[in-house]
Parts: sequence; C-alpha cells; structure tokens
Amino acid sequence: MGFNQFSLTLLHGLNKKMLLKEFFQKQYSVKSREDLQNDPDVGSQIGMGSFGKVYIDNTDSMNVIKIGTTKGMRPEKDGFLFYLYKIKNLKIPVFPQINYIQIYQYQTHEPDHYPEYYYKVGMERLHPSSDLSKEEWIHFINRLTQPYKMIDLDNLDAMELGTIFVSKLQTLTNFGYFDFPDEEEKTVKIKLNDIKDQYFRIAIRTMKKEGKRFNLDLHRENYMFRRTPYGPQIVLTDPFSYPK
Repeated sequence: MGFNQFSLTLLHGLNKKMLLKEFFQKQYSVKSREDLQNDPDVGSQIGMGSFGKVYIDNTDSMNVIKIGTTKGMRPEKDGFLFYLYKIKNLKIPVFPQINYIQIYQYQTHEPDHYPEYYYKVGMERLHPSSDLSKEEWIHFINRLTQPYKMIDLDNLDAMELGTIFVSKLQTLTNFGYFDFPDEEEKTVKIKLNDIKDQYFRIAIRTMKKEGKRFNLDLHRENYMFRRTPYGPQIVLTDPFSYPK
C-alpha cells in the first residue's frame, strides 16, 4: 500500500464521522467474568492492568486473550473498546492485530445496580517495553529520530532508555515534537511531520485528534513491541482512557 493510499485508509477508518452506537449492539450475551476466565481457550494469566487481565491462548501460542471490564460504563464509552473497533480491520504496523472482540453483560443480583459489561479480546502476542534490551532500545530510538542521533544513549541501561522514550512520547503527543541534545550537543526538535516512520507519525496525529473525545493515556503500559527482522516495532495497544 502506498503512503498516500495508507494515509487515506487510516484517516477514513479512524476519523469518519459516525455515531458510536453504530459500532456496538444494544443487547449483549450474558456471561460473568468468571465464565469468561473458565472458557477452554483461556490459559494461565501472564499480565494485568487497571481494567483487565491477559491470558495465554490455549489454541494458539502466537496470540493472547484479554478479559476486562468497562467498570460500569456502557461499551461505547470505553476508550479501549472504541480503539479496537476503529483499528480491528486495519493491517498497519503500529496497531495490534485483533482476531476477535466479544462483549458480554452480566446483571448482578444486587438491587438498583446497572449491568456490568465484560469483554474478551483475542489479539497477537506482543512484548512489553521492559523486555527490550539496551541494544534494541538504542536501535529503536535512533531509527525514530533519524537523521539525528541522541547523545549518551550508550551510557544508559534499558530501563533508563525506556524512561527517556516515555518522556519524549509524552512531549510528542502534547506539543508535537521530540526534543533532545544531538551528537554536537545542540538541542534538536523533531516535529511530528518530520518523523521518518510514516505509520507512527500518522497514528500519533490521529490519536491526538481522537483525543478530543477520549483522554490520551500513552504511558509505558499502553504500548508494546513487535520484534521484526528490522528491529523492534512499536505497537499502540491502549492509547485512550476515560471519555471527556
């Protein structure tokens, strides 16, 4: 897919004006969180976050299963589900590959309680940022900031490099540029439009646009990496939190 065609496909898929209710049903099958965790394809737990847990997929070692809750919100108000429905058919490197999205509701027996909503998502297995070696971090950061290079990266360990990237990512999403000292100790500001990774550039721009509806939440737990022959590929897994 050429760059211009990619741009149009991505922007159309993420930004077209349509009601969120068109992405979601009004009624969902009934299952509790415990029911989902006991499904035969759900293996042992390998991770967790504020809204859900991640499990081994017993049917495919290349995939994982995420089971979570909207914490009382309607599914169309949940930033993670909104994001998944927007990207699920887009085969773009910066987005996770989604196999299926299933949403369920469960009415507790307590009076005056709204139904709880749970989701089960099958997706590709990715690597957390903490898995990256020092060499992988340096390769990734230098590739993202080409043609400039950040100085002193060799003097930092993998954890410190990850911390630096988080701060740069927040600056990028908030202000539209990376800033760092280069090899000549001059301050360099690489604007979003100048980042060489076209997929990453357009994805960040689009996340900022959709951030008018949901709060952006791009901390280190909400992006992961896919290892490729060309080095680690960043994947935005959960960039939105609560609706505004």
